[in-house]
Amino acid sequence: MIITFLFDFFFPRECIICGELLENGSTKNKALCCSCLEIFPPAYRLPDSGDHCRICSRELVSEKEICAICRERKYLFSCNISLWDYRNKFVRKAIHEYKFKSKKHASWFFAETIFKLYNDNFSNIPVIPAPCSRSRIEKYGWDHMRHICKILSRKYGISVFFLFKKRKTRQQKELDYEKRQTELRGRIILLRKNAAACLKCSETVILLDDVFTTGATAGYCSELLINNGFKNIIILTIALD
Repeated sequence: MIITFLFDFFFPRECIICGELLENGSTKNKALCCSCLEIFPPAYRLPDSGDHCRICSRELVSEKEICAICRERKYLFSCNISLWDYRNKFVRKAIHEYKFKSKKHASWFFAETIFKLYNDNFSNIPVIPAPCSRSRIEKYGWDHMRHICKILSRKYGISVFFLFKKRKTRQQKELDYEKRQTELRGRIILLRKNAAACLKCSETVILLDDVFTTGATAGYCSELLINNGFKNIIILTIALD
């Protein structure tokens, strides 16, 4: 507690949205100033009505239960749940600052929000971070999803297993679903010893990632997990693109 206070005093953090210095103790989430916290969109909660696709969680326009995109793809995971819409400029800014500007203190904000959804809807289900490529770790010096998972484990007591290793891949941002699948095949490796330990805890797991775009990474990771004995894969992402 004292160490945290001293660190905040000598190395004050900035709001990841507006850049304003955060006063020590002024905000519990450690990432947003009070003003930006008020305008940041509320996190998604599982709806009782059928207004979202039951697979990807995109908002439905005229379809029933499953959106047009998911009807054309065969995902092996049961569903994706995204906390926010990536199209929102504040959400996009927060994720960008966290991932590419190494604003690591934002991990506390994301972890807290993830825990609230987890605590309301899941129980004793292990969490697995999506694999981070070696090239990204070499460039930025850290694994952003592993960082969040460590907080989920240490602060909130959620069982976390690190099951994947990812070789160098091309930048996937501009690739479509089919090309992403091809690029990922053989480049994501399941650590079988860790997977066996996780499987003893539960045949259902939550795969945690930052942004759900095409679902290619989630789909391939799910394939590896199911081929190794897991029965139900739930995808939980910070945002839906």
